[in-house]
Amino acid sequence: MKRARSVALAWMVTAVLSSASAQNQVFVVDAAGGPGSDFLQAADAVAAAAAGDAACHPAAGGGPGLRVSGVNALAVVRDSVLLGGPGGTVPPPCSGGGSPVPPTDIQSGSLTTLAEPIRTLFIDSPVREGVFAGPQVTGSVGEPTFLLYSLAPDVTYSQGLAGTVVPGSPLLCTPFLAIPPGGSVFIAVPIPATALPPGIKAVNVHVQVAVPGASGFGVLGGSSVLTIIDGAL
Repeated sequence: MKRARSVALAWMVTAVLSSASAQNQVFVVDAAGGPGSDFLQAADAVAAAAAGDAACHPAAGGGPGLRVSGVNALAVVRDSVLLGGPGGTVPPPCSGGGSPVPPTDIQSGSLTTLAEPIRTLFIDSPVREGVFAGPQVTGSVGEPTFLLYSLAPDVTYSQGLAGTVVPGSPLLCTPFLAIPPGGSVFIAVPIPATALPPGIKAVNVHVQVAVPGASGFGVLGGSSVLTIIDGAL
């Protein structure tokens, strides 16, 4: 796996991304399936092969970059590169290396690929009351951005918004900033010294970036959790 700038609702393992639940998204991931296993022969394999013995066996095939399984599984891929792994090898004089495989293996469920590029959100967390939180958003130059936020998570896939809604209900939205040249924008947001009610030591704020997108109807981007803790701690 070369890079993984932002991954939402997906499990990353060395060789394969597996989607087995109802809603999974893979954002900006380069993932290649693992190579097939090589066939290990006995010490007299060369002599056996020369004599036409059955000591030569084909190696295993490679693995997919993404495997989807589960009756209701839905994998949503955006701005990602998926590759199938190469087949294994066998030593000479035998032949019959393992076969490469396609980049995806849809055993059951479905796979959707979105054309929109990913927009990312990064927030330093946790922060105390009375200091600043600094959301940083990356996206396409010139596009306006919005921040969705809630004290509760939701995690519901929205086909119309080309992504998964992470903040729950009640869902609030505030305009952020347009993406400047360079593709990234940052702003320091003050956290009031009395942000938390009496007796509450910490809260989680689930935040997600959204943009109009190519359609103009809205596209969801990356999400993060801002944890605000009591300034006295």
